[in-house]
Amino acid sequence: MKIASHRYEVEVADVMKTCGWTLLPLLLFAAFMHAGNGLNALPSPLPILDMDRTILVHQASVTPDGADVLLVGDSSCLIDVNARELEQRLQEDMSVLNLGTLSHLSFDDFMLISERHFSRGATPNTVVLLLHPEFLRRPRGEACFSDVLLSFLAGREQRASPGARNAVSRFLGVSAFRERILSRVLPSVVSPSYRRRYGFTRDLLNGMTQARGSVMADGVLSAPQKDARTYSLNEQRIEDMKHFAGRLPEGVRLIIGITPLPDSLAPEEYPLTFGQMLKTLGSAGSADTLLLDLPPTMPDMYFADRSHLNVRGAVIYTQKLAESLGEEK
Repeated sequence: MKIASHRYEVEVADVMKTCGWTLLPLLLFAAFMHAGNGLNALPSPLPILDMDRTILVHQASVTPDGADVLLVGDSSCLIDVNARELEQRLQEDMSVLNLGTLSHLSFDDFMLISERHFSRGATPNTVVLLLHPEFLRRPRGEACFSDVLLSFLAGREQRASPGARNAVSRFLGVSAFRERILSRVLPSVVSPSYRRRYGFTRDLLNGMTQARGSVMADGVLSAPQKDARTYSLNEQRIEDMKHFAGRLPEGVRLIIGITPLPDSLAPEEYPLTFGQMLKTLGSAGSADTLLLDLPPTMPDMYFADRSHLNVRGAVIYTQKLAESLGEEK
């Protein structure tokens, strides 16, 4: 038989007397943040807390400037095409704006960013939709990234993910403090592949503005191990393509292309698959032009990673895109 050596009786009042004062600053901070938020006394959210969210913030806040050509699509559109280089190569002094974002988004998210540029007086002549085959093989985007975009456009913090920790963070005002104040005063480091060029998220914002929305990647893809991945066009993407095209303003020409894979990672039959996917997309979106002459693959030396061209590769690909658009005109 076990006999307890000690027995403790603790009252809530005793705990509050002993430790309550340590909670007071937290509660005052929470009250201050919630009051400031409710009174609209705090700055609007600027969630540049990592590279992905910084890209979304920039592309969602670009002021429409009457660009003639809008580049729209996932991160391969964002990185594989140098908008300023394309401007210089296109004839008739056409202006180009890159609104590429992330493969985690959906066609609806692409349109949400683009439609701000379809207002009267700023409607582009052409939308060039560039998509990576990895984006096309997946059925849908990820809700958390869509929520970042929707929350920023609505001027509110991102909804907290399920879990006690996130609930406590929101209750104490930590989320509001991080997105409304801390992001403005404490820089966040970007991903390693982009760190030497951009450094911090604030530098990335400025760099994207100077580059007309494009992002440049350094480095060279290092001997990737080929997997058994195959590429095909997901049925849901076909339906989403129809919906996207149906929301384009009348008179805006739609041009569709698929960005390249590294030579070493492309299945043997991929060049044929590339053409089939592009033609199916074009049919679904009633595209004016398909960029069938763009390369389905490029040498590994021109890639920064499995999905994105490095600076040298982007220059070559941008030149090829300019030639295709020039021939199309």
